[in-house]
Amino acid sequence: SKDGTFFEENGTDDFQFVRPSGNPLSKSDYKAFVGGDVKITDIEMVKVNKVDVGADMAFACVTQSATFTYQGEPNDDVFVVSLVMKKVEGKWFVSWAHRSTGRKPDEDKPVFVFA
Repeated sequence: SKDGTFFEENGTDDFQFVRPSGNPLSKSDYKAFVGGDVKITDIEMVKVNKVDVGADMAFACVTQSATFTYQGEPNDDVFVVSLVMKKVEGKWFVSWAHRSTGRKPDEDKPVFVFA
């Protein structure tokens, strides 16, 4: 979401978002970050690269694109996010998200090969 509410509403209590710098954010930290240093103009799903679902845990790897400012600097990035989800009382929640460094939209997109 553009306003940071997705993880607040759909994250586990111990949710962590790992930024490209390696610095983690809790779900409340993430919402404050998106409402503070980061201002998202547009965000889109480019491709779902992998989804692996178990009984109570799931993994997904997606490629996204976003237009945003970070501390006032404009960015137009394509990036990869790895997600771990947990089923809690019958409902799926995101417990972990890790975002890669972005690349420019005109650069080659990441290519995943699964055997």
